[in-house]
Amino acid sequence: MSRRSPPRPEHPTHVEDATIEQLAEVAGHTDELAVRRQLFGMRELVSTLIPLALIAVFARNVDWSEAARTIGRSNPLLVACALVVYYATFPLRAARWARLLREGGADVGWRDLVRTLLLGWFVNSLVPAKLGDLYRSYLVKRRFGISLSRTVGVVVAERLLHLIVVFGLLVGGGYVAFGRTVLPDLWIVYATGAVLGLLIAIGLVAIYALGPKIARFFPGEVRRIGRLVPRPCA
Repeated sequence: MSRRSPPRPEHPTHVEDATIEQLAEVAGHTDELAVRRQLFGMRELVSTLIPLALIAVFARNVDWSEAARTIGRSNPLLVACALVVYYATFPLRAARWARLLREGGADVGWRDLVRTLLLGWFVNSLVPAKLGDLYRSYLVKRRFGISLSRTVGVVVAERLLHLIVVFGLLVGGGYVAFGRTVLPDLWIVYATGAVLGLLIAIGLVAIYALGPKIARFFPGEVRRIGRLVPRPCA
């Protein structure tokens, strides 16, 4: 009789954060009536009327005729080109988002993410605190079945990339605008930028150096995206 080989140990299944999954489940069972109440309730009405009142107060000091003349002097072709360039970045943003999702173990095409990204951008224009990012994370979970903890972790990584890119653009733009001439009034700006750059560099080095020690304080999806732990085998 042939000797049976011992069964291979199975890889442990990934368990999502219970709190995050519970919030996602509650959000998934929200019906259209509840959403309508949330958008058009008394609290939302007050939060909309107060900014409108502030705009009305400050708008009294605006020279609307001068504003209209300034808009009239603008070049329509340049305005149209600016709009085309701005909205042409959304496919690139979607491709970057898809790449980050693949790093987290989710395979989603960038074409499927463009509309979700535009919806999140629209929500960001209406509500404070960048809640559109959380909304697009929820849309990805609902449409593609990706866990909310994974999508939120990707958005956090995306915002960190934004911070690094914006800082690099500030440094490059400052050099192009002023060259090697250091104006006395800009010493504070230069010093602040240098300190922030140093802190960012120290933080990145510390994260990668101390990753294995601090990994237990982060959700599993954030750890995999940040390469703090290896991705489990399929």
